[in-house]
Amino acid sequence: MSDQFDVLMEQLVSANAFPLLKEIKRGIEKESLRVGLDGFLSAKPHPESLGSALTHPFITTDYSEALLELITPPSTDPEEPVRFLNQIHNYVYHQIGEEFLWNASMPCMMDKEEEIPIARFGTSNIGQMKYVYREGLGKRYGRLMQTIAGVHYNFSLPQSFWQQLQTIKGNSDPLQSFISDGYMGLVRNFLRYGWMLPYLFGASPAICKSFVKGKKHKLSELMPGTMFGEYATSLRMSDMGYSNNAQSRLNISYDSVEKYAAGLEHAIRTPEPLYEEIGLYENGQRIQLNTNLLQIENEYYSNIRPKRVAGSGERPAKALNERGVEYIEVRGLDINPFSKVGITNQQIHWLDCFLITCALMPSAEISCREDGEIKENLRRAVNYGRNPELSLWSLNREVPLAELGNCISAKMEQVARFMDSNWQTHAYSEAVEHCKTCFVQPQNTLSGRFMEVIQSSEGYYTKTRKMALDIKQQFLQNPLADKDNTFFRENARISLAAQRELEAEPQKSFDEFVEDYYK
Repeated sequence: MSDQFDVLMEQLVSANAFPLLKEIKRGIEKESLRVGLDGFLSAKPHPESLGSALTHPFITTDYSEALLELITPPSTDPEEPVRFLNQIHNYVYHQIGEEFLWNASMPCMMDKEEEIPIARFGTSNIGQMKYVYREGLGKRYGRLMQTIAGVHYNFSLPQSFWQQLQTIKGNSDPLQSFISDGYMGLVRNFLRYGWMLPYLFGASPAICKSFVKGKKHKLSELMPGTMFGEYATSLRMSDMGYSNNAQSRLNISYDSVEKYAAGLEHAIRTPEPLYEEIGLYENGQRIQLNTNLLQIENEYYSNIRPKRVAGSGERPAKALNERGVEYIEVRGLDINPFSKVGITNQQIHWLDCFLITCALMPSAEISCREDGEIKENLRRAVNYGRNPELSLWSLNREVPLAELGNCISAKMEQVARFMDSNWQTHAYSEAVEHCKTCFVQPQNTLSGRFMEVIQSSEGYYTKTRKMALDIKQQFLQNPLADKDNTFFRENARISLAAQRELEAEPQKSFDEFVEDYYK
């Protein structure tokens, strides 16, 4: 008997709905540390030739002044994000002199944590808010954790596809309510099967020893200067990376967009004794936006977020609650060290199929028991994913990882065939098939391949540095066309002018600005 997914697929075929998926929008945000030739984090400010980190649409900074964030505009062409990322990287490399970009998630050689420079965004209230938020992150979790880099994938299904899906399901809710519910169902399924991302695309099985200096850990020494987990896939997503004991008390529900937004709102207004001890001010300077569980919504660490583009000064939770979900942001991707830009078109093809499958599969609310399974599966995948004997939890029983992976891949294969038809290609099916083989051949995962090159070289730092410098040379030897170079130069100029205009406007006091933000 066909399951609900198969039945829905047949109905979508009958309605000729799959061609509508050509209008999927996707975009990428890729973080990269600027590194000096000495192998340490750059202490230089954000180069002026890159424009204003506050107002540039494509080039900004994340936590640190040295942590670039490169952003692609939304595109319906699945290969455009990687093409645009290539252009941004090319421009950046021609502006940063002897420095280079660290093309891995776990950082380069690290020295004193307090010397990691926090990103600066100018003197406007919004610029100060971004700085104080980052100051607060450093006080709460340490600056070192904030130097870990990743890739975020933004994805939205076209409204026409949601309309067709609503018709097939006989749903009479307002369209935006149906869309928001659909995205929240996608998110819940992503959480259920999200262990697949670190398993397939985790690329941080080893780290530089300087990252764990003076800290307790369970890693082993692979060779002098390199620590690793024998079967690890993504130390970035383990306790060595983005972990937060205070947030473990949060109970953010994904049952509906209203409950999700309310959970974030509650966390922003719930005092946290640990952060109250830190205080709001130090030597007369504000060092946190608040002393609550979260300063703002973005502080909540999650591998996926339902999103809505917010207006200027509008909080994300308020935008979501009032206007519903517009797209989702996948945050669980390590930088791919084998790609010049940290991600490949093959990964994008797989992600598209995975996210569409998550949207079409039945998605019940997540119970407390299932929530425990989800967290345990993720823990196992990031720490022990390449163990051929690894099992994961499914419906209250342990199942071999390969069996679970093949089960989801079989559904993805159906989606891939229609995506191939849309684009007159075999790339989607090939991406799903390649990843399917990785479930029985863990050495072919990104982490398996990266471990192989690290083990056959002089360790994590030396090999990663060599790979990153090779990438730099490739870009320097192939400069941008004049029109593309002019495009990025002009965006830099416009962004600097926009920041100056913002700072010239009358400003209320910063404390008053923050107070108004939370109203």
